[in-house]
Amino acid sequence: MRMRQATGHMKFAVKAYKKQHRQGRYFLHEHPASASSWKLPVMQRLLSEPGVVVVTADQCMYGQTTSDGHGGRAPAKKPAKFATNSAKIAAETTVRCDDTHLHVGLMGGGRAGKAAIY
Repeated sequence: MRMRQATGHMKFAVKAYKKQHRQGRYFLHEHPASASSWKLPVMQRLLSEPGVVVVTADQCMYGQTTSDGHGGRAPAKKPAKFATNSAKIAAETTVRCDDTHLHVGLMGGGRAGKAAIY
């Protein structure tokens, strides 16, 4: 049931993205880099359209943090992919980790769910 709802949501979102694209307007789609939604046929068709690009960024470079388990906060790498039809947006959403800091993993301790809250 949940997968069917998620697929339905993706179909709705992609339909909106395609309309934006056809009408010369921009769209931006973000999901975790490992999300299965990137492999859905509806998403693959969108990504094959001329002018649509996919970039990957590490969220730690944009300020993503999580509990460090000692009462503080620490960077969380959390790779994300962005699909867009804007070269400028793509250029701004492609920063990979510069490895100048340590990361706290998101798995365990309820951190993954909390990291999804914006």
